[in-house]
Amino acid sequence: MIKTARSGNGARKIDKFNTKSISEDWRKWREEFELYASLSLKDEEDKAKLQLLKYLMGADGREIYSTLKIDKEEKEIGLKDVLDAFNIYCRSFILHIFSRL
Repeated sequence: MIKTARSGNGARKIDKFNTKSISEDWRKWREEFELYASLSLKDEEDKAKLQLLKYLMGADGREIYSTLKIDKEEKEIGLKDVLDAFNIYCRSFILHIFSRL
């Protein structure tokens, strides 16, 4: 489960990443984030949206971000690249659970 709380600007901030239902929780949070970013930052560059993502993910999310494998130079990494890498990270917990059954 991803534990969330509202930030001062109304967006949901992630407090903790927990592996219990991370894949589904991430999918829902990502959808909400993308809606929020498209409405509140529609004219902003990808880098500003990426900074908002890192802020809302909290310390746990930034720690995970630092371990993600994205095959691009740091300056070329966009929001979609990071969101897709988190999808892979979160789905890996489902695959790991099913492989143990």
